[in-house]
Amino acid sequence: MNWRLVADVGGTNVRFARATGISKLTDLAEFPVSDFACFEDALTTYLRQIDAGRNCHSAAIAGAGPVSGGRIILTNNDWCISQSSVSALLAGTPVRLFNDLQAAALSIPMLNGADLLPVVKTIDAPDPLENRLAINIGTGFGASPLLYTVDGWFAAATEAGHMSLAATTAKELELLAGPSPIFHSIEDALSGRGLQNLHACFADADCSIPPSAQAVLASARSSTPAARAVAMFTTLFARACGDLVLAHGAWGGVYLFGSVALEWSRQETSPSFAPVFTDKGPMSQRMAKVPIHAVLRDNAPLFGLAGKETWPDNRL
Repeated sequence: MNWRLVADVGGTNVRFARATGISKLTDLAEFPVSDFACFEDALTTYLRQIDAGRNCHSAAIAGAGPVSGGRIILTNNDWCISQSSVSALLAGTPVRLFNDLQAAALSIPMLNGADLLPVVKTIDAPDPLENRLAINIGTGFGASPLLYTVDGWFAAATEAGHMSLAATTAKELELLAGPSPIFHSIEDALSGRGLQNLHACFADADCSIPPSAQAVLASARSSTPAARAVAMFTTLFARACGDLVLAHGAWGGVYLFGSVALEWSRQETSPSFAPVFTDKGPMSQRMAKVPIHAVLRDNAPLFGLAGKETWPDNRL
């Protein structure tokens, strides 16, 4: 049976699967990026593990970094994924490269109610063909608008995580423009390390930084520094999320991906999130109609890469 190789490469882990049809994945595997010197080494290990190197008719690979000149240079590790070298490893199989948030966005039309955790609910359901927005908070921060066209869904690659982070309150100004500012971009605050950095700003001098963003979130109800860090994180995220919705006209909804976003969504933060998210002057009423969900489906970007939009001339 012919199949497509799909791979999602993040700052921490790389995930592989075989796609034998739309929303049909088999042989899923996940490896730490740190275990391999390069993507090709990880791919070789995967192919040996599944013993299925033949009949691969195409490959769709997403990575957490910009796609340019047939390469993805990963932002949060030192891997560089080359379209030509991967194709050579697959005996000349055609390869397409995507930004990781493009893959996440393309999975949105495949999701159902069981795959979603409501973060901000709305009374009326949005138009199913309105623009949508995928946001990922994990090792880094990323976003991709999903647009409906005559050829189907189109996901645009962006580097939203590297936009400047603005201050609107005195405390934010102190953090963002102090004598030694550490928050220059959105990703500096809205990511795993960003939440740790926020916690360090509120913690006592002798308080060690929790080992992970999940640890900060888990201790928010018992630790004052963690609670203040999560509150600041929520405010900054609500504002940035609202700005991205306005910039892309994503009235069809926001879909949150990534381990940090999912854990944050489970902390019942929506009461403090929604007022900041919707506070957009003349657009406030329109913003109140935008639903926000956290995506529960495991490996959703791999399903996005298995969709028909990722390979219009060679559909599964």
